[in-house]
Amino acid sequence: MSPQSIYTLNSLTTMYNFAHKVVADLMAKKLSVPKNLAHLSTDFKGNKVDMYSYAWHSKQFRLIRMTVLMIPDKLETFNFVLYPKHHFEAPVFASDFVFANRKLRIGMIDWMPIFPHEPKYIEQWTFPLAPFYQKALAIAPQYDRKLSWSTQFTSKYACLVTGINEEVMPALVKLWQDYLSNYLTNTAKMEKVDSTRQAEVQNWHKAYNKAHLEVENKRNPYMIYFGQELGKRYNQEFLFSDDFGKN
Repeated sequence: MSPQSIYTLNSLTTMYNFAHKVVADLMAKKLSVPKNLAHLSTDFKGNKVDMYSYAWHSKQFRLIRMTVLMIPDKLETFNFVLYPKHHFEAPVFASDFVFANRKLRIGMIDWMPIFPHEPKYIEQWTFPLAPFYQKALAIAPQYDRKLSWSTQFTSKYACLVTGINEEVMPALVKLWQDYLSNYLTNTAKMEKVDSTRQAEVQNWHKAYNKAHLEVENKRNPYMIYFGQELGKRYNQEFLFSDDFGKN
């Protein structure tokens, strides 16, 4: 059964379908998800838990990945991330949505900048997000940036919303589409960087994976649903692997 047919939230179905259209428009090729990780399924306290994962690569992106975790009507998530190839210095597009009991607990959208302290880089890759961020502020409260990933890796105009019901989600879905569509427009014009710059980009990606791996190995709910061993393998081999993808 495909995720879009068992989502109970229309907003997540819309994002799932739009993400697949993006993948098709990029003419991305499917990557094999590491063995036994593409679909994880279990029963937890009498509830069916399913997690589906997908991965692709394209001319511009070494990895495009999607994860869907669902306990229908209790917990439904959508995660969609695009990693440019290392010889490009464009930000990582990251988005993550977590619904609990049909209420949005976390809604995150960003272009995560590789060189956040370089004025020219920020002018190109962060300032364009300012109008979207203002819309985010009008849609819903923003959650506090307490964890290291939310201060070290996100841009100043990251959308970090929380506490809204499904009725408000169409505006947030449209905003997610705007962040993503503008990102794709800008990354379509990327130029390759030299070998020194490429090494810096690659080091940033490694630091990003390391920091997130440490956090997710401690707190992600699927560590409870599917067990520590399988959960850590999922994190290390799929979500935050330096080796998974095609540069």
